[in-house]
Amino acid sequence: MTTQSERNERKKLNKAGNKVNKGCIVQVIVILILGLLVLFYVNRPKDAEIKKENSRIDSLKEIDANNVSATKKAFLPKVDPEVQKKLKPYFKIKKDEFDENGSIWFIPKTAPSFINANGIFCYFQVVNGKAENFRLKIQYYSEDWLFFNEIKFSVDGKAITYTPGKTETDSGDGGMIWEWSDEEIKSDDAHLIEMLASSKISKMKLIGRQYYKIKNITPNQIATINRTLKLFKAYGGTLR
Repeated sequence: MTTQSERNERKKLNKAGNKVNKGCIVQVIVILILGLLVLFYVNRPKDAEIKKENSRIDSLKEIDANNVSATKKAFLPKVDPEVQKKLKPYFKIKKDEFDENGSIWFIPKTAPSFINANGIFCYFQVVNGKAENFRLKIQYYSEDWLFFNEIKFSVDGKAITYTPGKTETDSGDGGMIWEWSDEEIKSDDAHLIEMLASSKISKMKLIGRQYYKIKNITPNQIATINRTLKLFKAYGGTLR
């Protein structure tokens, strides 16, 4: 039979054991935390390594920026004073006195001076030294109305369709009529100008409401379009 004193002694021993167990758990936790701190400290990047990596990243950023800048410059239109000097004598140069930007128009000398004549030509505008607003003008002069609203080109045997946004009409000269379109060439029709400028044999078919008319584009007209495009680019212009 267990005496009261024995039971008291056992309780004291149990309490002491619990304290020992708790103390061991705390020690283990402290050791684990210290171990993690040591691992973190040992494995963390040194200041020199951090500076080196930051320097490498900055170098890569600078290289990328230089590459982007070089790429942009490669695609920028180039101004060519020599071509300007060579081709300007073929053009009438007219300053727009009512334009606050002082724009200048370059119109081929061989282009019709008035609407009452058949013709096809290009011209453009220079604003602050840079070419823009490259335009295609098509004129039809005859006794018969067409009311053309579409032009189909045959350029060295390849068919291309051009649809102007609008056409104008007028009449006079004892029963004669004239129709024309005069519009800026956008990127969608840039290929037409490029092809016409380098073509050997080209024609255009003016398609009206009921009838059509086929016109040959003369070698002189092709040469004029070619010179106009070259001068436009020499002033930094681009069709695309």
